[in-house]
Amino acid sequence: MLVRHPGATISLLGGVSRTSGLDVDLLVRRPADRRTALERQRDVRERRGDVPVGGVPVTGGPRVGWLDGDRVRPAHPVAWSSESGDREVGPHHRARYRLPPLFDEVRLVIAWTALDIPDAEVTLPLPDREAVARGTTPVWDAPALATPTARGSGAHGFGERPGAAPRPGVDEPGRVVAARRVLHRADHAVLVLDRLAVLGPDLLSLDLECLARGDVAREVTAAFPSGADDPGPRVAVLHGGVARTGHALRGSSSSGGDVLTCAREFALERHGDVVDLLVAWPAAGLGPALARIPLDRA
Repeated sequence: MLVRHPGATISLLGGVSRTSGLDVDLLVRRPADRRTALERQRDVRERRGDVPVGGVPVTGGPRVGWLDGDRVRPAHPVAWSSESGDREVGPHHRARYRLPPLFDEVRLVIAWTALDIPDAEVTLPLPDREAVARGTTPVWDAPALATPTARGSGAHGFGERPGAAPRPGVDEPGRVVAARRVLHRADHAVLVLDRLAVLGPDLLSLDLECLARGDVAREVTAAFPSGADDPGPRVAVLHGGVARTGHALRGSSSSGGDVLTCAREFALERHGDVVDLLVAWPAAGLGPALARIPLDRA
């Protein structure tokens, strides 16, 4: 948790340091709006309170920057997702900010003028330049953690049973327990573990990044607006001989030319401090593969 205020909380979901730049992912949560529809309409007419426009409050979002000496350099989101919430779970927004290459530490500055949140400076430790250089490997070259498996023949690439439904608010920060790494790959498609976090004794949050190129990218891109089954990746936790599928919470995709990039967030059952994770991306030709992931610092 970076900022706690009656009007909003701002949390660090994670960050990735590369030789080309630093990505910082933030989660902004607002309190639930417990007004009735009539009360909201009245406040809109009287111009009171935040009036959501397309799921994003008219007050905008926080200002994020980093200290370069004594000067605050602004950071701008390169990816953004937003949900308006309901009377039980408030609006929340996820944003990824891209900073230049930074090493050893970064001093973030966060403020939100519309909510009277003053500048808050937060120092985050970072790996040094040498460590980042060692760890920066193209996803098409890095070794894959998962091993292909012939287990199951379900519609998603493996036999499955739905996992337990997540409770409201599962996108709270939790604790990241696995480093970013390649899970599964073929010549023209790859699945990357972006973030795995423990949210409680029985719940995990998984962010998965998927990339495709060439003819595979074009084929999967064409399948997205078809209205058929989601052509994105599938995940499940293998426990007790049963693959318990994850609940897809949200996702995004973008394509340009011969490259497709998509992201998916899942809620998964947790059973102990080691996860047997099944992953597949049938639409991109990636069959089921099994990765055994210890939950570091769980």
